[in-house]
Amino acid sequence: MFVNDKTFLPVFVALAPAASLLTRFPAAVAATLDALGIDPRFVASELEAMSAATVAKTADRRVLGVMNELAFQAEVRRVRNFDVADLVALSVDVAHVLLTPLFKDRGGNGSPDATVRAFVAELLS
Repeated sequence: MFVNDKTFLPVFVALAPAASLLTRFPAAVAATLDALGIDPRFVASELEAMSAATVAKTADRRVLGVMNELAFQAEVRRVRNFDVADLVALSVDVAHVLLTPLFKDRGGNGSPDATVRAFVAELLS
């Protein structure tokens, strides 16, 4: 699971094969954003920006807390027989989870999907 540190949008990507994880990641982001109905212009700009991006572990306690909550929610869905093999559907489903930090610090949108939509709407307006 990857989580955007601004919107907390989760993107689940199969770990195996690990050697190609980072090359598969942009497609997973694009598929998740597309499934959320995000404007294709924004998706294209994100993919372009990712070409120079780096991935690192986070030490941000807020992001770690959110990642723990989202991982818990994904596990609940697995136990309840949600189709966790469809990682895009899982990402979208978990993106609906209400998160306290999004209410407190990120403009009150509450869930990662709503936060992404608000961010994109503001950016493209």
